[in-house]
Amino acid sequence: MNTGLLLDDVFRGHDTGEGHPESPARYRAVMESLAKRGITDETLPIPQRLAEPDELQRCHTPDYLEKVEREVRSGAPELSTGDTGVCPNSFDVASRAVGGVLNAVDANEREFPRMEFTITVRCINRVNEVLII
Repeated sequence: MNTGLLLDDVFRGHDTGEGHPESPARYRAVMESLAKRGITDETLPIPQRLAEPDELQRCHTPDYLEKVEREVRSGAPELSTGDTGVCPNSFDVASRAVGGVLNAVDANEREFPRMEFTITVRCINRVNEVLII
């Protein structure tokens, strides 16, 4: 098994409303397409998990993370930065996606220590990839 797959229904929880490309409908369509082609049966499942605060802080300052969490939990339709639509579940879903990606990196190192690591959402025919859906 050379491909890992990070796929979990929890990611459907990031629902920013009708018309936004990041939607439960899109997620469902991708899941169904992968299952129909038998791809989900041929991959190493990568579990999601909540990222630890220090893991999130590798990319964002604590102040920024607190601001985002506060705005998301308040029910704001987008972040005050004006560039990201959110819903009440967005912070949790994003944290779980980060944790899942880190699990994918760990799985790659454990299962394929001498191979390259690729993250993709489209191409699945390379030697070793992790799909993040």
